Amino acid sequence: MRQTKGLWLSLVLLLTATMNTLAQDSVTNSLSMQYGISHLQRQDLNLSPFIHTGISPVNVLLGWDRSANLEQRLTVRFNMINTKVEYPFTYSSPYDDDEHTTLPHLFLFLDVNYRLGKVLKESGPWTLGAGGQWRDRLQIAYYQFALYGQTSYYFTFGLDAWAFARYQIDEKQGLEAELTFPLASWVCRSPYLSLDDQYIYNNYDHSGFKALYNYISQGQLESWGSSQILDLEADYHYMLNEKWELAASWLFSMNLNQDPRPFTSFENGLYFGAVYQF
Repeated sequence: MRQTKGLWLSLVLLLTATMNTLAQDSVTNSLSMQYGISHLQRQDLNLSPFIHTGISPVNVLLGWDRSANLEQRLTVRFNMINTKVEYPFTYSSPYDDDEHTTLPHLFLFLDVNYRLGKVLKESGPWTLGAGGQWRDRLQIAYYQFALYGQTSYYFTFGLDAWAFARYQIDEKQGLEAELTFPLASWVCRSPYLSLDDQYIYNNYDHSGFKALYNYISQGQLESWGSSQILDLEADYHYMLNEKWELAASWLFSMNLNQDPRPFTSFENGLYFGAVYQF
């Protein structure tokens, strides 16, 4: 009986100590919204030998952060970029007597990333940490070739390594730098010249969801050797009060792939917005 009472007393003391420890932990949540401009340089030999460049004013970056025993971050980024190789030109159509002007190529990007890590060292104004990231990256390209065009896709999902460093300038200002690179990736790309027999089969039912499932299921697992992705991010925060901060972010993304044909993409983005802490 005494042993049972002693066990219960130990459990109560352990639970009390645990609750006190959790209560003392500093937990910070924040929501952020930023808008910016980006520059893209991209070449996909599946569709075109040319290097396409463009500047986009349509870039939205949303984020949720939680800082406690573990560091968590969920980001959603969308951007839409029109690119061109040369200046537009006019052409004649066999279907009418009018002259038409070529349209730029259109690229739609959607990135959804979840990061989970831990602070490894704190020294003065410096904080260093590391963890992992689950990456979801979907890219759709609409290539316009005068009368005709082609659509291509590039989807990649995978597990990345994540490292971050923070520097507190003063009570109001702070800097943060982040680096992610893939450990393993599931890569789904359009076939060479886009419209092969498999592509026709994938779209046979004229169902967007079924076609998307077919694209993803026919991807392949790739490592750094055949799919090189590197993302860098630098953030600046300025505290207005206990709840609100101003934020500026620079993002750089490198994406190289070799199968079925070489793919190269470099993107730079500059974002400005606000952060709400709760």
